[in-house]
Amino acid sequence: MFHRLLLLSIIGFVTAMSTKDKCDLKKVDRCAQILYIYGNPDYKVSNNINEAHRFCNSTKEAEMCIRTYNNACVKPFSRQYINLLLAGPTQQLKKRCNHSGIKKYLEHRVCVNATKSAIDLCNNGAIADTMRILMARKEDWIQLSCCFLSKSTQCSTKAIDSEELCDERSKEYMREAIRGFSGEVFDLFCGNDLHWESNNCQKVTKNLPQIESKTKKPLSVFPVVLEMMERF
Repeated sequence: MFHRLLLLSIIGFVTAMSTKDKCDLKKVDRCAQILYIYGNPDYKVSNNINEAHRFCNSTKEAEMCIRTYNNACVKPFSRQYINLLLAGPTQQLKKRCNHSGIKKYLEHRVCVNATKSAIDLCNNGAIADTMRILMARKEDWIQLSCCFLSKSTQCSTKAIDSEELCDERSKEYMREAIRGFSGEVFDLFCGNDLHWESNNCQKVTKNLPQIESKTKKPLSVFPVVLEMMERF
């Protein structure tokens, strides 16, 4: 009897430790930063096929990290939305990491490298803006999410269009990648009246407080979006 209780206790402890490891929000935040690329200070542009394969492997691992967390630790309603958010970068990963995708990426690597720091800033701004949403009335959250997604996309597109080291083919490659990262989220939840310059966006963001510079921010939008979903 004692041995059976001891065995059950050990199994329970191991299971609890396994769940705790799977449900480490800081770990999954880092995985999201790796998957989304921009804002990741460790990301280096691949210069050859071997480096591109290493990049693809690390991003695939990051995707699996997020999916494991999503399946083990997130409520069903929130899980569906997280899966929707993952659809864009996952599709981009598939396109970039097949043979033709790697070849195309290497062709445009100068532009990818030249625009990285500017788009990093856009991504950091998107994290701060997403944190601001939690300060608003809950009924404004979807509108604000649409507006700030549009703002971030426009910020990245502007960085691409103004980069002199990018020819037109490379600019279009980068613009397509940025659109791909957001996937179908904007099309499904937003409309033309919720683009960043629209009156609706200016109205709903007008009195929204800013995030103080000293405020500790996550590495990605993932923890903030998850909190929004859990509070709906």
